[in-house]
Amino acid sequence: VPRKGGGEPVVFEGVCDVPEKIVNAYTDRDSGMVVIDSICYDALPDPGEWQDAKLPLSRLVRWTLDPSDPSQPASKQALSSACLDHPTLNPFVRSVRHSHIFSVLRVDGAPRGLHAANVGAGSEGKWQCGVGEFCSPPVFLPKLDGQSEDDGYLATMIYSSSQDATDLALVDATMISQGPVCRIRLPNPLPHGHVGHWAEGYVPSSNDYSEGRRKALWSDKGWEAFDASLPFL
Repeated sequence: VPRKGGGEPVVFEGVCDVPEKIVNAYTDRDSGMVVIDSICYDALPDPGEWQDAKLPLSRLVRWTLDPSDPSQPASKQALSSACLDHPTLNPFVRSVRHSHIFSVLRVDGAPRGLHAANVGAGSEGKWQCGVGEFCSPPVFLPKLDGQSEDDGYLATMIYSSSQDATDLALVDATMISQGPVCRIRLPNPLPHGHVGHWAEGYVPSSNDYSEGRRKALWSDKGWEAFDASLPFL
């Protein structure tokens, strides 16, 4: 759908999945193709049949579209075979090319861990929490002096059903398989929920986002090659 002007929506054939959550989308500056990474179902049961139906797994897929030729079918690429949900990424790379996606890992349908997909290198990592523990959707906290796109922490709430207690956990996003680097017990239990919110003042400022976005736009040349002293235009 055009963001500006009165242009008509462009419809692409071949997109038959049920997208649950779009993690990021951008226009490839080399090819002009639109790239969309999303958590998708292959299909969903009809309304009224959910109770007895077996839901398909939600997976991370990439759709590539050619906006200059809508007659060309969209291409689909599976980015992981794991059952994933609640994807997130470094906020500095939203709407530009990204390499790392972080998600909740579902085991037998339950949110039982965290998953990292390096879509640039084609590698994956995961961490699974303990027996009777469930995690909330992660929030990516970038290091302001980060040396790579994934240089930051994943913050998640881990609820223990056996202890009826909740921990705030921080996981090093560059070493997700090692699990939390710290866990802080909260004064009251918070059963795992659908989404989370964070208080104002504890997130990057608008200036931080501007600097991070400039770094992201230069990421094709190497994250560390960006010189903040250079004007963007």
